[in-house]
Amino acid sequence: MEILNQNPEILNKFRLSGNLTLKAVLIAVLTLFLLIPAAFISELVNERSERREKVETELSSKWASSQTLKGPVLVIPYVKETADDKGDKTYSTYYCTLLPENLDIDGEIIPEKNRSRGLFKAFSLYKSEINLKGEFPAIDFAALDIPLQDIKFERSKLCFGISDFAGLEDLVKVDLDGEIVELSKDKNDILGDNFSAGGMGVGIPLSKESFSSKRKFSMQLRLKGSDALSFAPMGKTMIVSLKSQWPNPSFFGKYLSSESEVSDSGFSVKWKLLDVNRNYPQIWKGTEYDLSEASFGVKMLNPNDSYGKTHRAVKYALLFIALTLGLCFCVEILQKRRIHPLQYSLIGLALCIFYTLLLSIGEYTGFNLAYLMASSATVALIAIYAASIFKSTKTGIIFGGVIAGLYSFIFILIQLSDGALLVGSVGLFILLCLIMYYTRKIDWYGER
Repeated sequence: MEILNQNPEILNKFRLSGNLTLKAVLIAVLTLFLLIPAAFISELVNERSERREKVETELSSKWASSQTLKGPVLVIPYVKETADDKGDKTYSTYYCTLLPENLDIDGEIIPEKNRSRGLFKAFSLYKSEINLKGEFPAIDFAALDIPLQDIKFERSKLCFGISDFAGLEDLVKVDLDGEIVELSKDKNDILGDNFSAGGMGVGIPLSKESFSSKRKFSMQLRLKGSDALSFAPMGKTMIVSLKSQWPNPSFFGKYLSSESEVSDSGFSVKWKLLDVNRNYPQIWKGTEYDLSEASFGVKMLNPNDSYGKTHRAVKYALLFIALTLGLCFCVEILQKRRIHPLQYSLIGLALCIFYTLLLSIGEYTGFNLAYLMASSATVALIAIYAASIFKSTKTGIIFGGVIAGLYSFIFILIQLSDGALLVGSVGLFILLCLIMYYTRKIDWYGER
């Protein structure tokens, strides 16, 4: 210490090095401290998102839930005789189910955009117009090992399944070989879990001779629903074609579509399935097959998920705060001006308030416009403040430009899905190169 006192120049360098180190540590601590309000903002985003989901669930329950269509199918009852040890006979009724030989479905999904409660809109509600046509094949009961005398042809039914009866806008009528029949809710639940809570049927008294030839059918549905529209594979050959103005579909299920086209103006999709693609036959006895496991269809994603994008933006808070305060620290050293820790804190708080602006404005305008407004306000505020504390308009403009570049980079990352990791990694590498280049001449130890 005596040597340092005898050499003031060395002492000044030592103090400068210590001051820079202390300031760097304080900035690092402040950056971590600012993660606390960022965490609260993240919780706020989750809370608002949950409230929107509750509103959408409530509106969907009053509108109609997601719809899965099953059928139409022919259901033919037969009686099986059993005898106990005493020779007393009992008769039990069973059913065999016949699927169409071919089934063509052509539908249009019409988004319902005008349902909301307060600030929260229900994005996933829809109406649909669906046309079905096909034919049932002749039946070979010998292949099922059912004696003809046990079959109750006169009690045959035409059945069809939907998930939620609340979605029906019209009576369901079927043209069966030129005869119009009207389906009603099946109270007997003859098809078990496959059609439970959504089974419809109509009695079609038939004769043995009528099953020796093919039977054509066609039907139209006007159906409301929410979130998704799906289909159970039916028919030896099944073709499903859908179109809609919804710009953000998600095709799901065990089967990939054979054709699909998605654009900002909507989508069109087509599936073609064969009976060999599924795990149940064209005709079976009992209810041992689960039709829902093989269902496929389209889900309506939220085209303006402001909460999800805001939550992704908050995840970059640490990176953004650290880079901004680090930039301020480097400018402080290069311009040899002393910036108080409180001033660093105010800049950090401005960066945190950006996320609350983004969240609140996004509930009214959507994410993209909210991001533009919130980032512009934040950049202007920080640029003006930087010009003031550094006593230089040029410094404020440069500072604001760098912050605007960071906001633009984060916005691009949020918009990307598959390429976010690649673009983010390359962008951070370039950013690190720039930081290393522009800080290479900083005299951290005061040796020059």
